Amino acid sequence: MSRLDRVTDWSKYVRRADYCVATLARKLNVTPRQLERHFQTTQQMTPKVWIDNIRMKDAKRMLRRGASIKEVAIRIGFRYPEHFARAFERVHGMAPSQAFPKNVVLLPANVAKRQEMSHFGR
Repeated sequence: MSRLDRVTDWSKYVRRADYCVATLARKLNVTPRQLERHFQTTQQMTPKVWIDNIRMKDAKRMLRRGASIKEVAIRIGFRYPEHFARAFERVHGMAPSQAFPKNVVLLPANVAKRQEMSHFGR
């Protein structure tokens, strides 16, 4: 049994590693390659794919609880909310602003644009 087989709360380690494969490997005192072999054997996927799945589940949970898209993006390790929105859309088939419209923070420019666009329907 390897030391990786003894890990029981992978999600906790992933969050503490800021959703980063290299950081996760370092925290577990293994190489990224050892981590990759372990995941291929036990999960039939790469650690990156598995971590991205956890990341999106965490994002969805935070959005359901009312966190803003920007806040969620930062908390799950995205530098830019736009990158998070694209990743979310790839996984869920829709942007987080469509899935959770109440979580969109409207900036003055966005408010004006939305009002302008609402006139097109009339």
